[in-house]
Amino acid sequence: MRTMSHIQKTSLILLLFSCFLPTVPAQTGNVSGRVKDQQSLSGIPFANVVLVKASDSTQITGTASTDSGRFQFKRIPAGTYFIQVAVLGYHRNNSPLFSIDPEHREIELEDIEMTPSSIQLDKVVVRAKRPMMEMEAGKITMNVAQSIIAQEDNAFEMLKKFPGITIDKDDNISLNGKGGILVTVDDRPTHLSGQNLANYLRSLPSSSIDKIETMNNPSSKYDAEGVGGIINFKTTKIQNNGFSGSVNAGFRASAHLGYNGGVDLNYRHEKFTVYGSFSAYQGGNISTLYGYTHYADGSRLELNEKEHGQRAMDNSYLSLYGKGGFDYYISRLDVLSLTYQGSGGRYRNTSDVIRSRFYTAQQPDSAAYTYEQSATSRYHDQNHNINLNYEHIFDTTYNRKLSLNFDWIDNEEKSTGKNTANYYQGDLKDIPYLSDGYVLDNPFSSRIYSFKADYEHPFNMQTRLEAGLKFSYTDNFYRQYHTPFDSARTSNRYRYNEIIGAAYIMVNHTFKTQTSIQAGIRAEYTHTRGESLEMDSLNKRQYIRPFPNISISQQIGTKNRLSLSYRYRLTRPGYSSLNPFPVRQQIDVYWGGNPLLNPQYSHNLDLSYSFNYKFFATVSYVHTDGTPQQTTRYRKQENGTLESFVSYTYPINAGKSDRLDVNLSTQLTFFNIWRLSVFVNGSYGSENATYDGLHQSRNTFTSGYWINTEVDATSYLTLSAYSYGSMPNRSLFSYNYGYYGGGIGIKAYFLDKTLTLSASCNMSFTGYKEKSTYPDVNGGRTVSFNHYGWDRFVGRISLSYRFGNNRMMNHSPRQKAAAEESSRLGGGNSPGSGQGQ
Repeated sequence: MRTMSHIQKTSLILLLFSCFLPTVPAQTGNVSGRVKDQQSLSGIPFANVVLVKASDSTQITGTASTDSGRFQFKRIPAGTYFIQVAVLGYHRNNSPLFSIDPEHREIELEDIEMTPSSIQLDKVVVRAKRPMMEMEAGKITMNVAQSIIAQEDNAFEMLKKFPGITIDKDDNISLNGKGGILVTVDDRPTHLSGQNLANYLRSLPSSSIDKIETMNNPSSKYDAEGVGGIINFKTTKIQNNGFSGSVNAGFRASAHLGYNGGVDLNYRHEKFTVYGSFSAYQGGNISTLYGYTHYADGSRLELNEKEHGQRAMDNSYLSLYGKGGFDYYISRLDVLSLTYQGSGGRYRNTSDVIRSRFYTAQQPDSAAYTYEQSATSRYHDQNHNINLNYEHIFDTTYNRKLSLNFDWIDNEEKSTGKNTANYYQGDLKDIPYLSDGYVLDNPFSSRIYSFKADYEHPFNMQTRLEAGLKFSYTDNFYRQYHTPFDSARTSNRYRYNEIIGAAYIMVNHTFKTQTSIQAGIRAEYTHTRGESLEMDSLNKRQYIRPFPNISISQQIGTKNRLSLSYRYRLTRPGYSSLNPFPVRQQIDVYWGGNPLLNPQYSHNLDLSYSFNYKFFATVSYVHTDGTPQQTTRYRKQENGTLESFVSYTYPINAGKSDRLDVNLSTQLTFFNIWRLSVFVNGSYGSENATYDGLHQSRNTFTSGYWINTEVDATSYLTLSAYSYGSMPNRSLFSYNYGYYGGGIGIKAYFLDKTLTLSASCNMSFTGYKEKSTYPDVNGGRTVSFNHYGWDRFVGRISLSYRFGNNRMMNHSPRQKAAAEESSRLGGGNSPGSGQGQ
């Protein structure tokens, strides 16, 4: 294959980044050499080779040795240096001193011989384990690959137990009590949100997850989207020459039986790598429901008042996920990659008969009427993502490189639902006096086209420049068909287009005082157009804002670090949240969007401290403008011969909020076999909003904890126990009573640890209870309470087997261009979910 000439490459870079690139300092010499085994005299591949300045032992740059053990550093400034080499299973070794000067520009070092460790084994058994939790400035990492807590069914169940993360009854994810979360897998978009995201994560087996990261203050390189931060799943991938792979399967026992399985295959050649994986998850759950609504006029509605423990909802789902691609190594400095990622699913929600009793203010002790409601909804989705990436490295000494990404994303969703209700006089008389119901059909489609370019320019080991551009275009089309049993069919069509252009520049520098500074700025331009065809509603808007970011970190001694970081961020409204057409979700519940909804903006300030790599603390201040709130209005309507209430819920930019967060964690190891991890978080603040023309203000709070302990009974057997919980928390209009859970588990290894068997029992001690209070236009208030219960005990067994040349390594694929836009497709409480509750 004919490669791009050097002149063409240089012209391309100058065209894209002429405004960002500084002058490169002149380099005066090249150094090369070879790392070899002292006994066999053969070259050692993948050795860690570092160029060190002799005067102050500053590490200038580093590289890895090739398959033959060779290494090379180009354009090294004049000075005196030595080479330091480290390889697993060998003692460290240094080269003799050498100098770069006008007389010595090309230096070939003598072979650096590595002496094997004194204890020789037929095989190496690694007993050391990464800490369960790691904490940096604005970032928390849970290393789950070796922990029994990872042996959940899938990534979604794992996420429920991550410190600081809460998931509500509608599968909406929040971090430290805050929504607006951007969720990625390997720094790439998940393409979904809300319930769609939950179903996608259910298809991702836990055995493929290496770690989970949360970032409160990501750098300017990331999209400005995500006021609440970023949650990133890091997966494992086999990266060795030859053929290798793994298979896994799991079984779940609760009220529903569940199954999951997957396969991961990889073949690597000198010039290319081909890989692919497929996984599936089938399962379900059963839940109970009790609640009430007390209206401002003194009347009330009781939901399953006399049927507390009866089954209310039965959910089942089948989720599929697959990815594949190839990397072609055009040359030592050029890589071309093509990746496909797809997901799909089929989900069914069945609501058993739910009884609602209505009491008037005049007769509070006897029901004026009762209605029984039942519903069935089905949901199908498929998501396809194709990514083309080209990466060029300008030099191997400093790893200066350019990455170009092209993305095409296609998302198709379809939900259908049927809801029926029978009304009775009093408390469930024999013959209904009125029947009501409807059928929904809601197809949704979305296309995203995007381009992203990133350039990295390290000057040395201490200073680094990064810059980039991004452009994306999104076209969304939503249709809704609503057919009441006793009237004609109505329809709604809503089209939403969005264009985003962004550019960023960022600089990192580490001083000799071990002070590190990262400063950057990102500018994003947004143009939107939303049109509801039936309502003759057209809304256009455009806005541009800069998003600065700065982080300062100071090493204190050898084991302590203090960090301070700040970033300005935004969260754009989800596409479905802008559709003005009200959608009927239940007999007496409507959900709608708000075409005038504005983005949410936030200022984030973090102060972090780590002590002895074991104790971590972060204090954060967050100020938010335009916080979206789901607001509910209750309206009276004629229902046969009686009056009833119907609720209408839609989002508004509620106002401002201020919050102070505190996160504390520790990881302790005892006797080299017992590991204890503890995480505690809490938030306190205030929210202010204008609601129905009146100023509303309330102090808010939230808190939670997570504890995990593991004991290695033997090198092939580990025992585990954990507990987690969300304490009672309050927001502007709602109060959550908290929930708690825990579990025990065991993990065993066989066949030289290529076969892993895990078993666990998880317990949910409480259900989900929430009370909402909304002011009424006449000065009163409406209070609603809901209590959802779910499976209390869940047992799991999982089995995984690795084969071939199966050394597992972290895989860090290139970040896709469409991360922000695709994360806002569909999902959540979007119109047309068709779920009867």
